Amino acid sequence: MFLWDFFKKGRIEAQKPGAPAAPATASGGKPGKDEPKAAPDRSSEQNKRAELNMLLAVPAGPERDTALLQWIKTAPASLRPDAAEAISTEQGLKELTKQFKDRDRRVYKQARERLDALERAAKKAEALAALTRQYEAVRDAEEVEVTRLVEADHALDALHAKLSLSTEERAGLDAIREQVQARLVAQGDAQRGWVKLRGEIQQLAKSAADQPPQVVLDQLAALVARVGELEAAPGTARIGREIEAAAQALQRSTQERIDHADRIGAREALIAQAKALDAEKIGQRDLDDLQEQWRRLPALDHAAVELAERFSNALAKAKSAMATAHEQQKEKAKAAREFFDEVAGKLATALETGHAVDAIKVHDQIRARMADLRFAPAGVSRKIHALMEDAGKLKGWQKFTNVNKRDELIERAEKIAATPLPADLQEAEIKSLQDQWKALDKELGGATDKLWNRFRGATGKAYESVREHRKLQSKLRDRNADAKQDQIRQLKELLAQVDWVTVDWKAVEQLRREAWTAWRAAGPVNRKLADALSKEHDAVMSELDAKLDGARAQERSRRARLTAEAQSLASSDVRDAIIKVRALQERWTSERVGVFLGRKEEDESWQSFRSACNAVFAQRDAKKQEFVGELEANFKTKQGLLAKLQEAAAGTDRKALAAALKTLQTEWDATGDVPRARVGELVGAWRAAQDTARKQLTVLAAQQDKLRMAEARSADLARRGEATPEQHEAKRAALLDLEIAAQVDSPPEFKDARLKRQVALLAKSFHGERDAAGAAGGLTDKLLAWHALPGGDEAMDARLAVILAKAGLA
Repeated sequence: MFLWDFFKKGRIEAQKPGAPAAPATASGGKPGKDEPKAAPDRSSEQNKRAELNMLLAVPAGPERDTALLQWIKTAPASLRPDAAEAISTEQGLKELTKQFKDRDRRVYKQARERLDALERAAKKAEALAALTRQYEAVRDAEEVEVTRLVEADHALDALHAKLSLSTEERAGLDAIREQVQARLVAQGDAQRGWVKLRGEIQQLAKSAADQPPQVVLDQLAALVARVGELEAAPGTARIGREIEAAAQALQRSTQERIDHADRIGAREALIAQAKALDAEKIGQRDLDDLQEQWRRLPALDHAAVELAERFSNALAKAKSAMATAHEQQKEKAKAAREFFDEVAGKLATALETGHAVDAIKVHDQIRARMADLRFAPAGVSRKIHALMEDAGKLKGWQKFTNVNKRDELIERAEKIAATPLPADLQEAEIKSLQDQWKALDKELGGATDKLWNRFRGATGKAYESVREHRKLQSKLRDRNADAKQDQIRQLKELLAQVDWVTVDWKAVEQLRREAWTAWRAAGPVNRKLADALSKEHDAVMSELDAKLDGARAQERSRRARLTAEAQSLASSDVRDAIIKVRALQERWTSERVGVFLGRKEEDESWQSFRSACNAVFAQRDAKKQEFVGELEANFKTKQGLLAKLQEAAAGTDRKALAAALKTLQTEWDATGDVPRARVGELVGAWRAAQDTARKQLTVLAAQQDKLRMAEARSADLARRGEATPEQHEAKRAALLDLEIAAQVDSPPEFKDARLKRQVALLAKSFHGERDAAGAAGGLTDKLLAWHALPGGDEAMDARLAVILAKAGLA
């Protein structure tokens, strides 16, 4: 039941004309001592409940909270919790705790708990926003750092443990974290290959000392070649530089080993050359040449002394051997001169007498020692040559020469038949012997059947090893042909089974490399099959290359499209562009065909795309800087407004202060946001300045009100003697309105009159009407209006004093 309905039914209808009047008492309407006391009247609490219901029907807001705070001051204790629960603003709850801290602990506790809840919610929202920014910073970084992600996760766990986040609150953070995790996984996949390659190069560097330098360089070249197969990604540039540095360092150290080995080898060669010198054929000049070559060798850090000692010892031995050989040469020269003097006479005698057999024997003796002829005097040497020429003209000498030379060829053929050379050399030697035999036929005539049969048998036997080798080679080439044919078949079958839409192009490139390696490793084949196999293999490989070329073209087109999209975002809205460019970065990796374009093209395409993305991020950074500049400008503006308000709050002109407070608040609201880190300090200072200004306004208003009240009081007292009884009654009724407005209890004898007046005021409020007293404004204005009325007495003054004391105007 509404309060008006209750009053209307319970009070107003009882006063209708014709209604039975309440029985009068002997004491003028008051119950006598002998009459029973009436039951407790609960109409006051019901009235207050009705008033509360009416207030709760008003939309929540500061105005309703003000009315509730005013209402709750006179409300019964049982209704206060409901009214306190309905207060919705922070300012209203603070005012409630202030009013009821020492008055009603239950209401105070209720308001305090709601204020604490609001504060916790605000802190929780602020912490969530800070954590969201922390995750976004990790996500938006060019390279996702695991340590920063772990720090954010720890912050999330700590926040959840402290504030117990809800599922909805965690959902937003989890979504951003999933984006970070996806970027981290993609980045890790790309970096894993680089890290593995770096480890392999470092491991090779550790074991390089135990391997031949050329083997190390070959392995290093193979590892460096794999760099071109790796994908570029954030964070891999540093690893790439480390790989490059490690490879260069290993190459330098290995090259130093090779150079050192070459220097040692050059010295070892000179030492070996010194040891191999023929003492009979060298002179001091040869030894000097070796020493000069040693001095011209590059410097050597290690083993230089030992090698120098070995070289000196070898030269010393060569010099000693040379001296000994020279002595022996002298002896040999003497013996040679004596020998050739003797045989020259014998050969001349045999030729003059025509003893061919003796001449041949002497000829053989001379021929066996022709190397010593250099020791003979020049005259003897010329004589010997002339005699040897004459001996060749003897009858039957041609036949002897023919037989002798052919015997040499037969002996050489029989030697390689008994001890074969490697097949290629064996065949070349047999051909050489055959060519020499034919040359003798042209020069000296045909050989006897006996010599020819011996030579043919020896060469035939010698050729058996060549023939066997050729059979083995033929079988090997046939096997090689079968292997290559099998490779071609396997390639054809494999290519026919491949789904070129979903194929792993890295595996295809690996297949191509391994196919060519296997083809070359299969070895040579017979000439009849070589061309056909090569053409068939080339056709299959061309088909494979065409597929790879198509994939590369597709990858180039994809990268060009992504780069063009990234470039077009430079003119888009920054927030939208950042979202799209991150999506493009994810697509760069996720949509990759997998085929390798070559190191140079890979780097160029990535740099182009990266530059386009960086342009968007640079635009975002510029916008951020511009936004930060605006925030700083706003901060300075609000600092100026704060200074003006603080200056105005110290003034004594009430109107100027009120105008300044309103104007500065309007300018403050119109000024934009300030840096988040400075919001708390600035807003706190502004609110403090506002409170100071409002308190100053209150003080000034109170001073002015007291002054006006004193003047009105003096004028009122001066006019009282002229008032009529009707004016006295009118002023007494007006005083009752003042008590109602000030919520001051009226004397008991005015209880019924006050209730009627309240009902009348409430009825007017329901109909949208306001009486003159209500239109007068605040309590001070109503008091001034009351003093302006003629009349009054001491009883009214006493009641007025209570009102003034309550209003703080006494």
